[in-house]
Order: sequence, then C-alpha cells, then structure tokens
Amino acid sequence: MRTRERAVALPLAMLRILLTRVLKTIGALALTLIVLVFLATCAPPGKLKRGMPAHEFIDPPEVTEATMQGRDSVTLRATTMYEAGPIRRFFQGRKYRDAWSAPVTVPVAWLDTLKGGLTPDDMGGGFQTLSIDVIDPDGCVYTLRSVNKNPNKFIKPWMRWTNVDNLAIDGIASGHPYGAQVMPALSDAAGVRHFHPEVYFLPKQDALDTLNPLFGNRLFWLEYEPEGEGCNWVGMDGFDEFQDSDDVLERWKEDPDEHRPDIRGLVRARLFDVWVGDWDRHDGQWGW
Repeated sequence: MRTRERAVALPLAMLRILLTRVLKTIGALALTLIVLVFLATCAPPGKLKRGMPAHEFIDPPEVTEATMQGRDSVTLRATTMYEAGPIRRFFQGRKYRDAWSAPVTVPVAWLDTLKGGLTPDDMGGGFQTLSIDVIDPDGCVYTLRSVNKNPNKFIKPWMRWTNVDNLAIDGIASGHPYGAQVMPALSDAAGVRHFHPEVYFLPKQDALDTLNPLFGNRLFWLEYEPEGEGCNWVGMDGFDEFQDSDDVLERWKEDPDEHRPDIRGLVRARLFDVWVGDWDRHDGQWGW
C-alpha cells in the first residue's frame, strides 16, 4: 500500500513543481511585457522622434545664410529630445540627458579655410552616425562624424508598431555627447596613441554643394583618419604612412619577423578601450 502511495505521490509532486515553474515563468514574462509597454509609452507623445535629432539654436536663434555671415562660433543644444521627467528617469535611467541638452558654444567650420582648406570626399558612417571624409591640400584625410545619433537602422517594424522604438532611441542618451574631449588627456596618461578630436558646427556652405541638405547645419566631430602618406600627426620617428588592419595582417603572415606589430602597444590600447568602456572597436578603426 505504501509503495502504491509513493508511486502516486511522486508524479503529483513533480507536477506541482512543474506547474509552479510554469506559473513563475508566465508571471515573469507578463511582468516584463508590462514593464516594456510602460517604458515604451512613458515618453511624452512626439518627444522621441525618429531620424537624426534636431539642434536647438540659442545664438543665433535661427541659422540662416544671413545670420551665419561672418560668424566664427555658435551656441546651441545638441538636442532636447532626451529630456525626461522623474518617472521616465526612474525607469529608463538618468543617463547623460542633461549633457545632451546643455548649451555649448562651438567654433564654426568653414571648409574652404579650415585646416588650410578641406574638400569633401567619401561618405561613411555606421548604423547611427552621419560621417564624411574630407581631405586637406597635403592629402591628409580627416573625418567629420555627427555628434547626434540616429538608431533608425536598428528599429524593427514591430518596435514601431508597439512604440518600443522609444527604448532604442532613448538609449542614445547613455553616451556622453562630448565624451571624446577627455580622451586625448586620458590616452596620453596611459601611453596610448590617439586622435585629436575637435567639435565644430558645420553650416550650409558652397563647399558642401549637393551635400548641404544632409550635412549642413549640424554638429560634428572632426578628427584625423589613419590613412595617407606623410600625415605624421602621431609624432613618431621613422614614420612613413598608415596601413589598414588587413594589409598589416597579410604582411605579418608573409613574414612574421620582418612585419611584426607592436604587440605590447596593441594590448595596452585594447586594455585602455576596455577601461574607458569603448566596446565599439573593430579592425577598420585601427591605423598601423
């Protein structure tokens, strides 16, 4: 009799455990769904707009050909799109919302005179950044990269339908808009070669020609691009030219002794990336 009771009790106990776990899973999924829906809808209607965020101009209050005539600086806010009340800050984080909406005064980039004259070349950019290469009279390449980001390529149709795209858009505020300004000093302290980023406002101008609608009247970072001959902004002795990662890897495979990279310098640079939380590195961003 006891054997029969045990035979019945064991499956019942297992069934209870299974049902308990199923109910807990359903409850967790339901709670997650509720939270996602709340997060997606707690942003003010129309506040998080798709596309590249617009700047808010302070001085001059409106950017036109007339107001920009002869100006060498402007005062503006990168965007006020990430401003949030206490509820949204509680659920989606404080982030760097205040930095994005802080007034900043930046120099104006007139391409025909900046760095001796810069000529627009190839457009670039990843999934969020608007960018273009510009070349100086010596053939050295710079890149203009937008301060504002547009995550629209990450947005799936179901995210737009459920309004969850607000989460992806609001996530941009997790990055400091002007964080690159501290990197040269930190890199010098760590003994790591680095770029020299400068932030500029790029007004509409003749030098942009047909690119004015896309690039004109926007805030950009300007920095050297690791390519070209004789562009020795790194200050290294015996330096001739930059090479990309693929070329270096091929030469290393062909002759490991003759074309051996500076392994210690590479490890130092990668550890520095990890320390500052730069997880967006790939081989295309390295110049050798």
